Amino acid sequence: MEINRVQRVEKLYNSAPVNKQQQEEKKELRDKVEISKEAQELYMADKFTNKRSAKIEELKQKIQAGEYKIDPDKIARKIASHYQL
Repeated sequence: MEINRVQRVEKLYNSAPVNKQQQEEKKELRDKVEISKEAQELYMADKFTNKRSAKIEELKQKIQAGEYKIDPDKIARKIASHYQL
């Protein structure tokens, strides 16, 4: 059986011991997301969800009926207050 250079390199590569520090570094590079308890409670709170759903339905009905009016002055004031220091 003839062994060529590629097979020898492959054999060395496969038999090389794995460095534990390299494994730990790979683990540390993973992204991680954590959601706070407060955020979870807000997401799950029914009273907020129900109020928001009711408001959305009310707005949908007004838009469909043509009764929804936009107040440009109110929008401009909100934008201006956001950028004021």
